[in-house]
Formats: sequence, structure tokens, C-alpha cells
Amino acid sequence: PSMREAVDYDSQTHNFSLFEVLPVSDFFLALRFINFCRSFVAGKSDGDRIGDILKRAITENEHVWAKVVDEDASVAEDDEDSNNLFKPVIEEDALILNLDDAIDMARKCQQHQSSGSEDYEEIVDDLRAQISALKSQLQDAKDL
Repeated sequence: PSMREAVDYDSQTHNFSLFEVLPVSDFFLALRFINFCRSFVAGKSDGDRIGDILKRAITENEHVWAKVVDEDASVAEDDEDSNNLFKPVIEEDALILNLDDAIDMARKCQQHQSSGSEDYEEIVDDLRAQISALKSQLQDAKDL
């Protein structure tokens, strides 16, 4: 499946939308976040509740996945879990291979949510009205 199809599936099936919670401020933070989520759900069989369980784990373990890692600092023993999040959980992970696109999609999703705008159908109707008005203006210009 495509990245969008996978995210939509998780949203509909598990009540978890990656694009709503993916950190968009930093590539490496997003990478660590995805690997944290992947490693957390690996082997779990909580079915449709896994989304809620994962959301809680993300909040409770923010100190692990969101920790700033200094390249120049030596890795302390207690930082091992945090640093392991740079290693992919899934080999050839399509989400990580397309992480720039995922971050862009998440940014758009989060901007849409924060704007408090209406649902997609209303947005589409508004865009159709704008297109219709532009077509009318173009036709008026041609008639001149």
C-alpha cells in the first residue's frame, strides 16, 4: 500500500493518525518518533485498541523519543534506548524512505487541524465555487 493508504488504514482501523502526531519540526525527530511507534507496536496484539495504547505510550515516553541527541557527546548507558531509535525497526521501511513526504503531509494535516477549518466536503465545494467564478471571469474576458 502507499504511505497515504497505510496512514488512512491506521486511522480508520486503530484510531491512530500518524499525520496528526508526527513531529514536523525536525527530520531526525520524526525518524526517531516513527521508530519508537514501530518498536512499541511490534508484537502487540491489542487489535483496535492499539491506537489508544500507542497514543498514551507516545505521551508517557516523550523523554525517550523526543530527547535531543548531541552527536559530539558520548553515549551514556541510559541513552541507549534513545539512540537505538535511529535504527529502522522495519527493513526498507517505506515510511522512512519517504520521510520528507510524510513530514510534508503531516505538516499540511496539522495546519488544517489548527486552522479549525470546515470538513473536506465544504472545502471542495468552496474550491468548486471559486473555479466556477474564475471560469465565468475568463468567459467574460473572452467576450470582450
